[in-house]
Amino acid sequence: MHESIIYLENISLVDFLGANNVNFDEIVSAFPDSKIISRGNEIRIKGKVSEIGKISDVISSMIAHFNKYGYLKPEQVHDYLNGQLAEMEPKAPNEVILH
Repeated sequence: MHESIIYLENISLVDFLGANNVNFDEIVSAFPDSKIISRGNEIRIKGKVSEIGKISDVISSMIAHFNKYGYLKPEQVHDYLNGQLAEMEPKAPNEVILH
């Protein structure tokens, strides 16, 4: 069994993990074969290397989303777990308007 640690730096844990850890619990339930623990500002992942990679990718995407938009809803966590959110994010306009 391998282990990986993800540090949550400069992130509001309540906003990121969700009220009553609802966002975190969504991740844990999506990967029942791995052990995922949140303590303080770190998330420890124990399991197979391939699954640790998937979990790390999902959490990294969630961190990027949180840093960009300042929030993370349970529905968005679910979409990240299903690989759907990248298509749903609003795209920045290509136009630049100067006054």
